[in-house]
Amino acid sequence: MSGPCGPCRAASSEATLDEEMATLELDLRVGGMDSAATARVADALKALGGVRAVRVDLAAEMATVEVDAPSLVDALNMLPGMVKAVRDVGFEAEPHIEYEPWQ
Repeated sequence: MSGPCGPCRAASSEATLDEEMATLELDLRVGGMDSAATARVADALKALGGVRAVRVDLAAEMATVEVDAPSLVDALNMLPGMVKAVRDVGFEAEPHIEYEPWQ
């Protein structure tokens, strides 16, 4: 789903306890990887709380992270931790945001 939120796409939603949780996808640009590095990047991201799944695309230099969060704002607030996790294992990282203005 693209739109004003940019890096997020709704993957699914589910009810947990008293709080509604949504599963959203966040994208990170990751630089400096080789084929052996994709697993290190994925493992670093999977170790973060709230991360459900990670896909790393070497050719596109992109990591797509599926997260569980109660709101879009909570999901976006996870981006700095994701960038730090990737940088801590030795790679460049920044949020990848596509913006499509409303028509």
